[in-house]
Amino acid sequence: MIKLQFHDVDAFIHPAYRGNTELRYVMKTEDTRLSRDHFARLVEEIRTVSCLPMATPFDEASVDLCVEFDMPLIKIASSDMNDWVLIEKIAAPAARSSPPAVAPPRRTSTTWCASSPNAATRANPPSSRP
Repeated sequence: MIKLQFHDVDAFIHPAYRGNTELRYVMKTEDTRLSRDHFARLVEEIRTVSCLPMATPFDEASVDLCVEFDMPLIKIASSDMNDWVLIEKIAAPAARSSPPAVAPPRRTSTTWCASSPNAATRANPPSSRP
């Protein structure tokens, strides 16, 4: 399994900080920007070598890319565990047609893996499913 990170860089970086070379994370994010075609090529190559692609989308437009590329798994970043707009976009019917979503363990050990919008509950963790 090979995990990619999808960012809509223009939406991810506040306009006031774009081009700021003094902020390491802004500079790194801008310098590593990939186009939709670049991501498509990466996903294709991952599949060509018999690996499974997965992605962490950091914004709603990136969830659309996950759906477009038919990603078999969508990972929710730890930092987005409270981003209900993003989580609801991932759980929406259009995004749920194929990829399950995985949230990383938190210090509270609350982890979930959803294969359908209603499966994402603590009462139904992956280990208790048949």
